[in-house]
Amino acid sequence: MGDDIPSAPREPGEDRRADEEVFRQIAGNINQVLWNRSVHDRRVRYVNDAYARVWQRSPDALLEDSGDWLGAVHPEDRSRVEACYAKLDESEFEVTYRIVRDDGETRWIRDRGFAIRDESGRVTSFAGVAEDITALRRNEDALRDAARVLQEIAIRDPLTDLINRRGLERALAQEAARVRRSGARLAALLVDCDDFKTANDQFGHAFGDAVLQEVSRRLTRALRPTDVLARVGGDEFIALLPDTRIAEAFRVAERVRDAVAAHPVEAGTSRFDATVSIGVSDVAVDAATTKELLTQLQLALKRGKRGGKNRVATALSAVEGSSQDALLLEGKGLRVVAQSIRALSDDRPVGMELLSRGPSGDELENPEHLFRAAVERDLLRSVDLSCVENCLDAVEARPDLEGRIHVNLYPSTLESVDLDRWVELFCGRFGSRRQFCVELSEQQVIGQPGRLRERVAELQKVGVLVALDDVGFGRSSLEALIVLEPDVIKVDRAFVTGCASDPAKRHWLDRLVRVVDGLSAYLIAEGIESRSDLEAVRDAGVQFGQGFFWDRPHELADVN
Repeated sequence: MGDDIPSAPREPGEDRRADEEVFRQIAGNINQVLWNRSVHDRRVRYVNDAYARVWQRSPDALLEDSGDWLGAVHPEDRSRVEACYAKLDESEFEVTYRIVRDDGETRWIRDRGFAIRDESGRVTSFAGVAEDITALRRNEDALRDAARVLQEIAIRDPLTDLINRRGLERALAQEAARVRRSGARLAALLVDCDDFKTANDQFGHAFGDAVLQEVSRRLTRALRPTDVLARVGGDEFIALLPDTRIAEAFRVAERVRDAVAAHPVEAGTSRFDATVSIGVSDVAVDAATTKELLTQLQLALKRGKRGGKNRVATALSAVEGSSQDALLLEGKGLRVVAQSIRALSDDRPVGMELLSRGPSGDELENPEHLFRAAVERDLLRSVDLSCVENCLDAVEARPDLEGRIHVNLYPSTLESVDLDRWVELFCGRFGSRRQFCVELSEQQVIGQPGRLRERVAELQKVGVLVALDDVGFGRSSLEALIVLEPDVIKVDRAFVTGCASDPAKRHWLDRLVRVVDGLSAYLIAEGIESRSDLEAVRDAGVQFGQGFFWDRPHELADVN
């Protein structure tokens, strides 16, 4: 105790004066406006020096005159701000408003206020912090303007200025929602330019571009103002026809066909007799995705071209009898193949994706042909369900398999089958012995993610993970990523294969990783085919991968 240095005695009130002096020094050197108002007349009793910098008015004048703090508030905002201050003794507030300074400049202010109470809870004064956020608001406005421009660019085909496939997905979702609300009809046309490759090869790509531009103009003029036209491929266009039955759609298609063939396309000394073949179909809005719509229309187009070009045809609605029908109806001959999923940190297998194939050597061995045939015959749900059941049968027969099992599912199947059925398939048969992940293609989800949210959440609740597959910039829906809250996000192979040597792909991949970091989801990169791509994907921060670098899809019986 003898070594302690005694403190000098302080006069009463000295501590408070010291604290006030420190406060004033701090308040005088910050950019926010600190204010204090009387509890009796609500006049301003204190503001710091920042008031002069922001309001361009003297703090002394504010304190000495009527204390009209709100005198500079923009007339359109004043009543809203006054309402906030009037309730200060009841609750805190945060309000954003504009002020018009004496020099005529408008500034944006974010103001936060609260009541100061004593130990008994009685309000003794009001205080707050006002901040000039003009620069922030201007930046936000600029970003919104830029986002609108980029969004418009992203859905436009630069050659024809029509909407592209992504724009069609949005338009299809809007029209499908309208049809569900009103009960109206929706039809569509697939327009294919006949012999377009001949024009390209004979006259060059510049002339081919001119043909596409002229055909798009003729299509636009022949369609109705309410119709939606998109370029979806090299020489393919899709038109959505709202409030249109199939018979009327057929007449519109004939008018379009006649308009294109009315006279040759000429550019310089080159001349081309342009004609189009058109497929016509109703749009099944319960499963309205661009991929399924395109499949329906391609069937109609294929039928039409059997009789020659420059024709209009509709899709068959009846099931044609064939051996393929029995396979599709009963699931006979469907095979299960597997591809490993690897941890990129050490190439260790952590699971596998199970995929469905038709009989070896059959046309339906290709999964694209298999599911297209199912859509054409209106059997997608039953075929999709058979594929899932076959995959789970194969898993049950192989108790030695390790890691998480991924199976693919169409969103329309997930939505239309009762939850109890899914719980029995994934949980009833396996209990907690297996971890399953259902993969939904992002391209099939786009447009209606909200409709799937409840079913996805139900699966996650019983322990089944959900993956969003085929995610890629240029067609991705941020809404689907946010609304569905998937556990796993799979990057489309188009943005993975070759990314080591393609700076644009690598840039997109880096951006996607940053987005996913905020979604609490795992990333799996599909299409890793080389050591250099593996290293690039791993360096980008992706945790898992699939690809030919490790293995190709192979019979499940061959899995070690």
